[in-house]
Amino acid sequence: MGACPWVATKPAGGLSGRVLNSSRTTDLATGMCPGWHSRDVSDLEDLRHRMRAFTNERDWEQFHDPKSLLLAIVGEVGELSELFQWLPATDASDLAQEDPLKSRVAEEMSDVLLYLVRLADVLGIDLHAAAVAKIEAAGERFAADEVRGTAPAKH
Repeated sequence: MGACPWVATKPAGGLSGRVLNSSRTTDLATGMCPGWHSRDVSDLEDLRHRMRAFTNERDWEQFHDPKSLLLAIVGEVGELSELFQWLPATDASDLAQEDPLKSRVAEEMSDVLLYLVRLADVLGIDLHAAAVAKIEAAGERFAADEVRGTAPAKH
């Protein structure tokens, strides 16, 4: 069973339970979507098409080489980091739940995602398949029973 291609929303009161989203039921405890098949159109594919159209309409393909897109991602990650730079680590999560910080974080995260989707498109990478493969490899590398509650060592 693979991960869902749509985003589940957190129900009021916590992370457990099931959420109906995009006419699909997502189990938030596991992050899995029963019955999902990769032949379905994903939200990432929709974003890829939208970014491609946006770029084409403006004749910006000439500027979307891998290096330039990667540097744009780095710049946007820097802007996202700046929002949290001087927040106390113990308060960052709570502060990011309220506007105006929540809106700014969403904007910067969207910028990162859109540039990443565009980079994957330019390089011909199936971002969803690559992410699923990465999660599966991490699951094998960091067996839950062996690493639960401990930070992984840097290799």
